[in-house]
Amino acid sequence: MGQIYIEVDAKAVNNGIMTLETSGGGAEETGYWLYWNGDGFTGTGWYFNDPNCPLSETWPAYLEKNDGKCEQGVEHSADAQGLREHVNAGHADDLNEMLGAWDFFKKSAFVGQYGANLEDRGCLDRITA
Repeated sequence: MGQIYIEVDAKAVNNGIMTLETSGGGAEETGYWLYWNGDGFTGTGWYFNDPNCPLSETWPAYLEKNDGKCEQGVEHSADAQGLREHVNAGHADDLNEMLGAWDFFKKSAFVGQYGANLEDRGCLDRITA
């Protein structure tokens, strides 16, 4: 399973992106851990064509950079199925190049839109102060 940290920043809130509602009152959310496995962020998909998820651009670019080969000469398609095969082949932690430059505001909007579903499926952990 892979993961990426999503920081909660006042700039995001000021631009209309709200944090997930906290339960229990006073704890302030400082960020989230977003997890994935071969079947995506929720175990049901990669949100590959969502405008706030960079994978539809970064996965094909990664393949192009590596001549379509990711590990031991295995070729993958440039779609969500190819990404699934790559991660299921043991490369869940190998998405930093594809997700590392994920625009902060798009990442925040993604969590704002899908946070409840991600959290319900165990793919999102809140970090509170």
